[in-house]
Amino acid sequence: MLRASKRVLRAGGRVAYSVLGTGPGGSVKPRGTFNRFMIPADRYRPMTIEAGFTDYTERDVTEAFHGTATRWIESATELETELRAALGSTIFEDKFASRAETLDAIETGEVRRLLIAATA
Repeated sequence: MLRASKRVLRAGGRVAYSVLGTGPGGSVKPRGTFNRFMIPADRYRPMTIEAGFTDYTERDVTEAFHGTATRWIESATELETELRAALGSTIFEDKFASRAETLDAIETGEVRRLLIAATA
C-alpha cells in the first residue's frame, strides 16, 4: 500500500494513515480475528521510509481511540435490541466481541493506535 501511494503522489505530496500496532513487547495474544494484520508499532517508521517517504511523523492517539472504543461498547449495550434486529444476532455478537477485545488490548497496553504522516 505504501509503495503504491508513493507512486501516485506528486513530489512533496503527503500520505496519512491510522493503524493499530502492538505495544511494547511486540505481540498480541491470539484472539479470534483481532490481530490478523497487526505488527509492532515500531515497525511503521522503517516500512514507510523504505517505501520512499520522508518527513515521517507519528502521533500516538491511543487515549482518544480508547474513548471511542469505550463509547462504542456503551452505545452497543444501550442499543442492543435494535442492533440485533438490524444486524442479526451473529453479526452483532461478532462485532461486539471484536470491539471488546480491542478495548481490552488497549487497556492492557498490548495495542496502540497511531496516526502517521509522511512526504513523498
